Amino acid sequence: MDGKAREDAAIKSRDQLIILGLKLESDCNVGETLRLLNQLLGQQDASWIRERLDDITDNYHRLSDFYLQGYEDPQRQQFYKLLAAQLDGIIRDLILEDLKVEYPYLKYLNPQRQIPSVDDMRQQLESYVTDMAMASLSALNRSNDNLTDIHKRHANNLRSFFNLTVASPQWRHEYAVSFEKLLLSPAIDSADAQLMVSAVTLACLLVADAEKILTLIHVFQKSQDERVKQRAFVGWVFALSNGRYQLYDSVRQAVKEVLSDDSVKSALLDMQIQMVYCHYAERDNDELRKNIMPNIIKNQDWQMMNMGSTSSDESSLEEILHPDEADKRMESLEKSINKMNDMRKQGMDIYFGGFSQMKRFSFFNQLYNWLIPYTPTHPDLTMLPEELRNSGFLDKLFKEGPFCDSDKYSFSIALSSVYQRLPPEVRKVLLSGEVSLNMPDDNEEAWRHSAYIRRMYLQDLYRFFKLCDQRHPFFNAFGYAHPIMFFTKDMISTEMRQQLPALISFLLKKKLWDSLQSVVECFATSHEKEPDCQGDEVAKSLKLASAALCMHDSDFVSAADYLKELSKMDPDNESLLRQYSLAAFKSGRFENASEIYKTLTQRYPQKMSYALGLAISLIYCGKADEAVSVLYKLDYEHPEDTEVQRTLAWGLLWIDRAEEAQKLYKSLCSSKEALPDDSLNAAYCYWFQGQRKQAREMLRKYIGLSKLEKDESAASFLLKKFHNDRDIFLHYGIDDTAQKVMADIG
Repeated sequence: MDGKAREDAAIKSRDQLIILGLKLESDCNVGETLRLLNQLLGQQDASWIRERLDDITDNYHRLSDFYLQGYEDPQRQQFYKLLAAQLDGIIRDLILEDLKVEYPYLKYLNPQRQIPSVDDMRQQLESYVTDMAMASLSALNRSNDNLTDIHKRHANNLRSFFNLTVASPQWRHEYAVSFEKLLLSPAIDSADAQLMVSAVTLACLLVADAEKILTLIHVFQKSQDERVKQRAFVGWVFALSNGRYQLYDSVRQAVKEVLSDDSVKSALLDMQIQMVYCHYAERDNDELRKNIMPNIIKNQDWQMMNMGSTSSDESSLEEILHPDEADKRMESLEKSINKMNDMRKQGMDIYFGGFSQMKRFSFFNQLYNWLIPYTPTHPDLTMLPEELRNSGFLDKLFKEGPFCDSDKYSFSIALSSVYQRLPPEVRKVLLSGEVSLNMPDDNEEAWRHSAYIRRMYLQDLYRFFKLCDQRHPFFNAFGYAHPIMFFTKDMISTEMRQQLPALISFLLKKKLWDSLQSVVECFATSHEKEPDCQGDEVAKSLKLASAALCMHDSDFVSAADYLKELSKMDPDNESLLRQYSLAAFKSGRFENASEIYKTLTQRYPQKMSYALGLAISLIYCGKADEAVSVLYKLDYEHPEDTEVQRTLAWGLLWIDRAEEAQKLYKSLCSSKEALPDDSLNAAYCYWFQGQRKQAREMLRKYIGLSKLEKDESAASFLLKKFHNDRDIFLHYGIDDTAQKVMADIG
């Protein structure tokens, strides 16, 4: 069988195994799954898995025999589920082997289906810490060559441990416990523990593994190192989004326990929001590239001119001709910089666009280098000039600048490639340590904060999943059209109801309709089953989200129903009443809309928009006389407001005062605020007074101001407009034939 045929066979086998795993999870039928799995293995060489499979088969037959012989075992159900979980582990290991055929570099990571020896890892990682401590004590007697050897040996060990872990088969409980102890050990370097946590995370994103995810959860709960802790946090949340864990009560219990802590729930909400910002990094960078950076560059060029780059005569002449130009340019520059910093503070990944161009260095050919914490002593940074490495410049720059580890490596490599070509005076400034990013709102305390650490790590993962050539076999939480909602995932959703209002508020503010839809679909039905939930904040938020989604989809009837319920829950909420009035109006419930607007007008008499809404609603529910009275009062109070005049003219048409309406529309058509519809309504005024030629001329003017669809005729366009205003035509007795004749303007 050639390579392509093997790959096709592996893909087919993997798909069948995935289906079998889903069926096992759904039915939990060990006997049937054993038969189907043996059929599937058929002609395959599965000797490496046969012993485990035979053990499960023997234990299943033993359980069956005991039951048939009449023995009652109180542990039978628990033992049966354990067999199902073990069988699921075999299926997952078979999936991993098929992935290694489809993606050969996975075979390179772990050729022999190995699980790295925890004892070996502990010995090597602890030895590195000891060697470095000894080196620092005898720095004068130890050459740089010896230090380089230590770093190289350590990097080779780390790479091997990382690769073996990423592509490791399912873990046994005892092994997971020992691995967890290693990650929590204070005797190994924090950066090493962080990297190995990332290795376990990638392993879970390659093929789900209950013991690996439990390791991540326990490290998150127990670690005293905030950087290790936050990597583990991101790891188990991502892993839950990938895997099937319904057969594993231990995972469900662990998630329930960890999410019983309100601070963890708040952190998970924060992570969900950070994920949204990561997801839209490319869009945000387009905004920077098109609308912010050009202004910064333009005004920085001007600033350099005023610092002496051009002749003083030119600067003096500019000051005479445009004395306020300097202040305007400085203000514009400050606004652009502040906007960029505001985006960064919100959590937006503003550096992705620039650094994404720096991920083709050979450094990133190694998988582990995408997620390794930054250290200037990394052996793959040997090209970094020694004077730059020892100057403290990079250390200061990276402390002041919010760069993720991946971008720090990119910057270091890029700088090393141009450093020798920089003018001597520039190199001198760099080495002096006087360069600053001038970000006063950032400080060392902020860098140590859990949210900041988590955000930087998410950005590392985002770069990996967007740019790494080896990313494809791993579950990609950033690979969807819309941000993944952790809140909707099994085992998480049941614990996060009280955080929903904050998440829904954020999604509404950002107008992320698809994400909002997934949240509502997940929580709405299940929440309604909860006792005494109808009046709580979660219920209100879900109804508000449902109403907003209906408004977005132009389902105004349903939106009005939701908002009616909400207004009963919170009758004094102005925002709810305003939205309810709009939904009622758009759904054709004009009487209802007028009642709500009347309430709003009484409560907020200073807000003209409510009075205007009341008048329009009254017109459409057949109370144009009452509407005109309201509008005359508004026109008296706001004589220059064209919206009031426009609405008053429409109201006058409805009470058969077309001549007065015509005068108002004539004034509107000649104003700076004129709208195309003013010409259409002016045509109606002529038409309803019997001045049909003048009406047709106004219709021609209206067509000239309007945007027609491609290949749409003027007559067709006008007839659609007439249909929209059919009630006013009925009022004046203008039949369909007359409308067709008038629309045929040639």
